[in-house]
Amino acid sequence: AQQTPVKPQYVQQPVQYAQPALYAPYPSQAYIQQANGQSLTGQEDKRKAKRSVNRIVLSIIGILLLGLSIGLFFLPWIEWAAQSSDSVAVTFKGFGGVMYIFNKESADAAGFASFLAAIEAHEFAGTEMIANVCRYACRYIVEYGVLVYAVFLVLGFPLLFSLFGKVSCKGWHRFVAWMSFIVALLLFGVFCWIAGFSSVTIWFLVGAGANFVRCLFLAFYKGKKKKQGGLE
Repeated sequence: AQQTPVKPQYVQQPVQYAQPALYAPYPSQAYIQQANGQSLTGQEDKRKAKRSVNRIVLSIIGILLLGLSIGLFFLPWIEWAAQSSDSVAVTFKGFGGVMYIFNKESADAAGFASFLAAIEAHEFAGTEMIANVCRYACRYIVEYGVLVYAVFLVLGFPLLFSLFGKVSCKGWHRFVAWMSFIVALLLFGVFCWIAGFSSVTIWFLVGAGANFVRCLFLAFYKGKKKKQGGLE
């Protein structure tokens, strides 16, 4: 018998397409911002600690200079010998100027009152009107300038709160220090005009100089960083 040829059967194989290449995903933007934020926070903490240490050191130096000016306030500022005598005719302390404002009869204010009388008796150059203006200006600068000087020294006490690096108020500290020095400079000018430079004691010069040095140190005094808001 004749055999029927068997037709080959073809099995259709599934078509395999090329698979797309897989790459590692990029880190998300939020992760990048978080990492950058952590690094910036660490840098800010280091800078903050450094600023805090510097602020404490400057505060301590400023307090020491302020204490020096206050201590010298109770020592003689003027030792003025009359031209006709070798003995000391006028001597007063800064504290005597404050006592003169509140109690003119006080023993501590006697020397200060003598210096004010010397201003009244001083012969100023120029016409009578100019001499009177200079006389009144010198008298009021000395009479009330000592009190104002003492007030600015007392107003410098808030610098004590910056010893721990928390409270800054750098503008206030600089203002008080500069005003103390300016008032001391005005008093020094009147003292030299009336009694001469030789009558001004070293105690007054050191106290006024301490205020100036305090101003220089507070020029490098930086306060706490303020945040501006936003995404900072």
